[in-house]
Amino acid sequence: MSGPLIDYVELIARKGLSLGWLFYLLVLTVPAVAALVLPIGFLMAVLVAFSRMGADMELAALRTLGWSLRRLAVPVLGAALLVAGLTWGITAFGMPWSNRRLSLTLIELSFRRSFTGLQPRVFFGDLPEGVLYVREVAPGGTRWQDVIFVDRRDPRARRLVVAREASVRDVAGPVPRVQITFSQGHVYRLEFGQERNYHRSDFDRLEITLQLGLNVTPERYPKGDREMTLAELRRAMAARSPDDLYYKNLAVEYHKRWAIPCAAIVFALIAYPLSVRNVRSGRFYGYAVSIAIMLVAYIGIFLGEHLGDQGRIPAWLAAWNPHLLLGLPAVVLWTRLDRPVRRTWRVRWPTRWRLVPAWEDPHGPWRRWAWLTYIDSYLIRTWVRYFITISLVLLSIYLVIEAFHLVDDIVRSQAPLSALVLHLIFAAPGFYHQLLPMVLAMSLMVTLAVLEKFREVTAMKAHGISYYRVMAPLLVMAGLTAVLDFGLQERILPWTSQMATAYKRVVKGRPLQPTLAVQWLFGQRGYLYHFDAFDSTRQEMFGFDIYGLNPSRWAVDWHCQARQAVFRPEAPGWYLQDAWCYEFYPAPRFARYARAIAHLPEPPTYFESTQQPPEQMNIPQLFRYIRELQAKGYRSRSWEVYWAMKWVAPLGSLVLFPLAMALALQGARLGTAYGVVVALLIGFFHWLLVQFAQMMGLVEVLPPWAAAGLPYGFTLLVGLWFFTRIRT
Repeated sequence: MSGPLIDYVELIARKGLSLGWLFYLLVLTVPAVAALVLPIGFLMAVLVAFSRMGADMELAALRTLGWSLRRLAVPVLGAALLVAGLTWGITAFGMPWSNRRLSLTLIELSFRRSFTGLQPRVFFGDLPEGVLYVREVAPGGTRWQDVIFVDRRDPRARRLVVAREASVRDVAGPVPRVQITFSQGHVYRLEFGQERNYHRSDFDRLEITLQLGLNVTPERYPKGDREMTLAELRRAMAARSPDDLYYKNLAVEYHKRWAIPCAAIVFALIAYPLSVRNVRSGRFYGYAVSIAIMLVAYIGIFLGEHLGDQGRIPAWLAAWNPHLLLGLPAVVLWTRLDRPVRRTWRVRWPTRWRLVPAWEDPHGPWRRWAWLTYIDSYLIRTWVRYFITISLVLLSIYLVIEAFHLVDDIVRSQAPLSALVLHLIFAAPGFYHQLLPMVLAMSLMVTLAVLEKFREVTAMKAHGISYYRVMAPLLVMAGLTAVLDFGLQERILPWTSQMATAYKRVVKGRPLQPTLAVQWLFGQRGYLYHFDAFDSTRQEMFGFDIYGLNPSRWAVDWHCQARQAVFRPEAPGWYLQDAWCYEFYPAPRFARYARAIAHLPEPPTYFESTQQPPEQMNIPQLFRYIRELQAKGYRSRSWEVYWAMKWVAPLGSLVLFPLAMALALQGARLGTAYGVVVALLIGFFHWLLVQFAQMMGLVEVLPPWAAAGLPYGFTLLVGLWFFTRIRT
């Protein structure tokens, strides 16, 4: 759910909606996620439960009483049938309905606009029918002073409303609308191609009603393959030729509706033999094997669907290939279920003395770190081993799920598979940056659980070593992790994020560089600029407008427009082609110029606006970009929130340290399964707090530094409170 949750939080914050919409979207997402989670949860349950029974010698006791392993598999297979039936009900009925409602809701919200984020002296372009600029906003946000509104409702003309005051109120109706009442101003109406008939009118009161959304009807948007029921899929397939590419998509989706529920049965057939054959590794073994099987199933579904949608393999093979990959080993394991396990080989690993010199050797290479005792080195080695293992496992899961989400896009765009592989490679550092606090918490808890399994922590405490001393090397490693995370964020992520975004646009079938939207910005001397497009490499503009705004009278004195403007550094100035000027004050006057030169106080770099995402910039670049936006009159509040988040995000590893250590010491004897589950929970809830606070900052409920620091401060205080409850 983490991927959709990030998108929904961003959507809710951008549209200024209530949290009820967020929960509604999450509820609609649950059936599609549950269809994949239920078989995987059953797989993990079988492996963990029987691995624990094997470690506690309960399976051995049952076998001595005459119970065969095949007889013990009866309840497992029965439960597998129940899970398969429940999953089939979700995929056949619940998932198509929820996917349809989710699709229509997202379309409706994408068209919805609001005045959330309106700031004084900032151009507000989130309205569908215009651009708004307000110099002053009265308390409450519904009354404004010194207002400029660019009315884009008529595609044949541009209306510029300049008013001293304005107020806004909601209009009741099925579609969200607002009414803006302007007072004491002027309207400048320019019909395209009729420059000589430029019209200006004065008003004392002007009302404009804006529609902030659309009434989305299902008839306007046909169903996709994942929004159809089984009967609808069959009818859609019957209406198309088998050689049609869309027929292949429908056929793959139809077979997936049957293959996903049957995954629970296949998982039972392979998980049960793996978990009962004299395994004494405990629940951690169950988690590890279940993750490996899950990755195989995910990769099989992803590659099969990709090849099946392109028609390279049959539709049934595209959906059922994970069952074949796992079913064949399951058959072999079942034939040897009651046979004793014979270990015919054994790996003899090099001892520590052969790998590295002794830590205690005063003349060895480690003599500079004499303060590092044997216990410290032992704790660090144990933690590093689990830290690397958990990092690879969680990152692999994240990348496989990301690939699974993009399989429809790569089939639709017919992009090469190498584009998806490169996107995942460059996106991996960004994913790992998000996962790092959870990875650290889980590695700490698993390390202490493994040590306590053999009572090593108890032995340290019995010899007078307090928990504070035990945690000292782990705290140093957590601090080092935070420093490395900060370096990753500042040095590596900006470049890799740009590359990942570029290849993701290829996967989705979009151009590498997004088109630049229409821009409005203020300059010196009261100049108001507008341009349709700007080529920064050639320093060339198209559709260039200059308004002479008089700040004291709050009225436009003159307006000049050029079809093309080129900056020439040899004779500094903007060379205008096919230009005209209309003067309103002191008297109306029109003039046309085939070629002209304009000496503006702003250099060409002033008009550049790359609109890079925050993750593609480091802290200094983001700070300069914020100052640039503020100077141009653009909205910068969201970038200020991201800038503050960049300072505190690397501290996530240190913030989670007290809470993870406190819970690990309290429940270390519950085993590694306890550490894995609790670390996932605290990592997820901390991430949820961060996302919620960030949303509150984006909608200006919280200041930027409060939005960035409150979740980390709250998690730290909770961890310290839990830590005070421990006898160290």
